[in-house]
Amino acid sequence: MELVAYTKARPADGPPGDLPTRSPGSPATRDPDKLMTCDIETPDGASILHQTAVSGGEVCDAAMVELSDGRKWFVKRHRSPPPGFFAAEARGLSFLRVAGGPRVPEVQQVTEGALVLEWIPRGGAVDRGDFGQRLAALHRAGRGLPWGNAAPTTFLGTLQLEDNTTRTTSWPSFWRTHRMAPLLAIAHRRKLLSPRLSRKLDRHLELVESLLGHCPQPARIHGDLWGGNRRVDARAESWIYDPAAQVGDREVDLAMMSLFGGFSRAELDAVVADDPLPPGAEDRRRAYQAFYLLVHVLLQGAHWGRQLEDSLRGLC
Repeated sequence: MELVAYTKARPADGPPGDLPTRSPGSPATRDPDKLMTCDIETPDGASILHQTAVSGGEVCDAAMVELSDGRKWFVKRHRSPPPGFFAAEARGLSFLRVAGGPRVPEVQQVTEGALVLEWIPRGGAVDRGDFGQRLAALHRAGRGLPWGNAAPTTFLGTLQLEDNTTRTTSWPSFWRTHRMAPLLAIAHRRKLLSPRLSRKLDRHLELVESLLGHCPQPARIHGDLWGGNRRVDARAESWIYDPAAQVGDREVDLAMMSLFGGFSRAELDAVVADDPLPPGAEDRRRAYQAFYLLVHVLLQGAHWGRQLEDSLRGLC
């Protein structure tokens, strides 16, 4: 597994287009007239009337495109994406679309360089109250599935995640072998870690399987569920998008939800109301958050190292 050279920062991609990012700085403002129309097809008889630039983070350009037949699309585009980048996202969205689960935008078309989704108009900031139960339904829909990616290629930003190539049936082994170990190897190779943080992460890797010995049920998880990848529409329903969809421990989603905010305590509690977390959940939350903070070190730089080190305090 290797990071592509053009990876700069985590995106705030998705149909909202106007949510705040979780990282320092803000996306560049781009000319909407030069954005999106080069490689997407419109329905028969329809043409593009307007396109308005919206935030796609620092990985993708994005626009809201208005068609002459009244439809609106969210279009995001990368000028030189990794192979399969948008196809993986489209497959991930399909994987998350389950009965009783959160709303997921429909894919209108996908090309090598662009993804077109239905546009979700923004409503209020408050979900009607059933998002936690819907997320729990999504998680339950993964039971019986093998650990691993929803698509052969799955990305966090433009960081490609390893699939379950060893076909392990052990969740702790999968997490160590196919999540933490490959990322840590890249961080070492790129000399992104201080000597102290490097030692702590090496020790954490030795211990992580014992931290995750709670025997979770396989769950369909979003895999990158921070507040910027959820939108509440005019009917107060929540939509999720821009996933790193996979089969994993439901606590991975809960850890990401609580890392950067954007979800209420009531929503977090509702996810586990019918199936409480086993003992040790706080340590597992911090272990999973350490993974996401390591991703940030790789994609945004060593300044994330301090928060990563804080997450490991008391774990190793």
